[in-house]
Amino acid sequence: QQQVGEGRKNGVKMMVKLEMAIILHHMVLNFQWEPFEQDHPIAFPFVEFPKGLPIRVHKLPATTVDWNP
Repeated sequence: QQQVGEGRKNGVKMMVKLEMAIILHHMVLNFQWEPFEQDHPIAFPFVEFPKGLPIRVHKLPATTVDWNP
């Protein structure tokens, strides 16, 4: 539901949120993430990582689903 006064810009923002959610969905399902080096979060007032939390990403092997067990 659109709030009064948000206009057309809200549609663009919602589309960007949807696109980012789709990208993250595929990244989580198809890749394994692991920290590149130890980095301890600072949790006040927001969670931040001093080194920016560098990660190493590995593509997971493709899997097949047997729909007829």
